[in-house]
Amino acid sequence: RSTPMTSFDSHAHFPTASAAEHHAQIARAREAGLCGILAVGGGPELDPGAIAMARECPADVHLALGLDRDVAVTAAPDAATLAASMTSLRGTLARLADEGIPVRAIGEIGLDFSRDPTASVKAAQIALFEAQLALAAELALPCSIHSRDAATDTLASLARHASPARRRTARVGVVHCFSGGAAFAAALVELGLCIGLSGILTFRNADPLRAVAADLPRDRILVETDCPDLTPVPMRGRPTAPAMLPHPVRRLASVLGLGEDAAAALTTENARRLFGLAT
Repeated sequence: RSTPMTSFDSHAHFPTASAAEHHAQIARAREAGLCGILAVGGGPELDPGAIAMARECPADVHLALGLDRDVAVTAAPDAATLAASMTSLRGTLARLADEGIPVRAIGEIGLDFSRDPTASVKAAQIALFEAQLALAAELALPCSIHSRDAATDTLASLARHASPARRRTARVGVVHCFSGGAAFAAALVELGLCIGLSGILTFRNADPLRAVAADLPRDRILVETDCPDLTPVPMRGRPTAPAMLPHPVRRLASVLGLGEDAAAALTTENARRLFGLAT
C-alpha cells in the first residue's frame, strides 16, 4: 500500500527516460510518499523529458522551462540573438499553455563560473539570466536558479530584477541545490528567494551546509533530488530518482529538530506556495 503522499521534489531532470520509465518513476515516487515533482528543463537536452513528464503525468508533475547557463554562448552572444532566444521561449510557453500544460517556473536559469569562463561567456550568462528574470517578473512566475562560484553576480542580477513587491511575496524563486554559506543564504532570503536543499545535505562532509540549513527561515526551505545527479546517502553509486527524496527530507528533519512527516509537510507547503499550486 502506498505511504501517505506528503513530499514535493522541487527540482528534477528527466533527460533520457522513455514514457514507460516516466510512469514507473512516478509509481515509485508515489510509493515513497511524494505528492508532486517539478520537472525542470533548461535547453535542448533537458526540455523534452521535462515536457513529456508534465504531459504524461499531469496529476503528479509540474513544469519549469528556461534557458540555462550552458546554452548562453549560443542563446545570448549578442543582443539580437538574445532577443530571438527569448521570443522562441515565449512561443514555447504559449504553445504549452494552449495545450493545457502550464509552466510553473522559469528554469533552470542562472550562472556557473566554476570552469573559469572568459569575460564574454560570463557576459552572455548574465545577459541570459537577467532577460529571464525580467520575463519571470512579467509573467508573475518564480524562477528555479542555479548558482555556482557566482554568488556576487547572482545577487547583483537578482537585486536588479527582484522588485520590492516581488520580494515581499517571497515568490521570486528558489536557488536550487544550494551549497553556499550563511551570508549568501541570508542575502538570497532578503531578496525574496527560497533555498533548495538536495542530497548534498546527507553527505558526510556537509556539516557546514547543515549548519546553514538549521538557521534558514522555515518558510523558505524546499527539498529536491536534482535527479539524476547528487544521489543521497545511503544510495550513493546509482542514479538519483524522485523516490530517493525521503533521504534528504529525513536529514533535514534531524537538522531542524522536526519529525520526518513535519519536515515533509513544511517543505511541501513551501513548494506549493512558491509554484502557485493548489493545496
